[in-house]
Amino acid sequence: GEPEEDKKVTVTVTLDTNGDSSFGAKRGVMRLKSDVGTYYDLWVKATDETNSILSGSLTVSKYSCNGYWYNEQITLTDPVGNQRFVGVDNFGWKLYIENPLADMEKPQYIKDSICIETETGEIDGNHVTYVHVKFKASDNVGIKDVYCEMANNTTNGYRLDNYGTFDNETGEGVITYIFTEHMQSGEYSVNHLKLIDYSRNESLYYFY
Repeated sequence: GEPEEDKKVTVTVTLDTNGDSSFGAKRGVMRLKSDVGTYYDLWVKATDETNSILSGSLTVSKYSCNGYWYNEQITLTDPVGNQRFVGVDNFGWKLYIENPLADMEKPQYIKDSICIETETGEIDGNHVTYVHVKFKASDNVGIKDVYCEMANNTTNGYRLDNYGTFDNETGEGVITYIFTEHMQSGEYSVNHLKLIDYSRNESLYYFY
């Protein structure tokens, strides 16, 4: 990608297995972090029979942080689930992203806009209640992800969390939960709401 375009980042990890696949890894994950704390999680997977070469790609938004991006640890998982946590003393790393359009402004929830709506329905012949958490928010480059946690205030312990959708044209977000007949009764309320824009800036709002 050009400076004012999204960037495709591909990371390849080579492991010292001496050709023995039992010393290799089937997959791995690393967190790429910027100077301002925004991040991307990048997954890699084995591309050869000896599980010694792993590769993966992701797209970094043109609005993400300009400058160096860091990775402090790679978590590797072998074919039977064993994990190794590899720190910066064991690998070299340098990633620079040129993003002149970088955005540092966090998304903003519009005060008192949150509400809860319900509707009934059926899934496989069973009665369910759809609970829609709706709200309004704004951001200068657009909101990509929205996340919400609800809690049962009556039992003080039963929590539900889910991602939803956001329409940047209308400025409205919706997160839907499905309540079955077997879930705990009680008074539910929204604990917190998380907004994530296209440059990975996050805002977290608590409701009490």
